[in-house]
Amino acid sequence: MKAFDLGTFIRGTTKNIKKYVNHRLKPYNLSEGHFEYFIHIYNHQGLNQKELAEKMSLGKAGVTKAVQRLLNEDLIYRKVKEIDHRNYGLYITEKGNGYIDLFHEIGDELNSTVLKDFTEEELELLFKLMNKLYENTKTL
Repeated sequence: MKAFDLGTFIRGTTKNIKKYVNHRLKPYNLSEGHFEYFIHIYNHQGLNQKELAEKMSLGKAGVTKAVQRLLNEDLIYRKVKEIDHRNYGLYITEKGNGYIDLFHEIGDELNSTVLKDFTEEELELLFKLMNKLYENTKTL
C-alpha cells in the first residue's frame, strides 16, 4: 500500500465522521469542530486557549475563532485564573452542561459504528498504529 492510498482512507474516514457529526449538530447551530473543542474543554476545564491549541495540535487563530463561537453560543465561559490574573481559563456553562448527554450520545454512536466488528486485539493494534502514525507525522 502506498502513502497516497493511506491518505485516501484517512481523508475518507474523516470526511464521513465530520459529515455525520455535522448532520447531528445542525439543529443546534454547531459543527463537528465545535464538538471537538467543547469535548476538550469539558475534559480539561480551566485550560487556556494556548493550552487548548497545543492539546489539539492547532493554530491559535483557529482556536480563537472556535472558542469565540462557543462563547457566543453560551456553551463555555472565560474566567480569570487565580494563580495568574493575566490568564483566562475556559469552562463549561450551565447551558453547555445541558449538551453533555447529546455529545456523549453522538460519541457513543460514532464508536459503535466506526469500531463495529473490531476485536479488542484489533482495537489495541489500531490505536497503537494510529498513535505511531501520528507521532511520525509530527516530524513533517
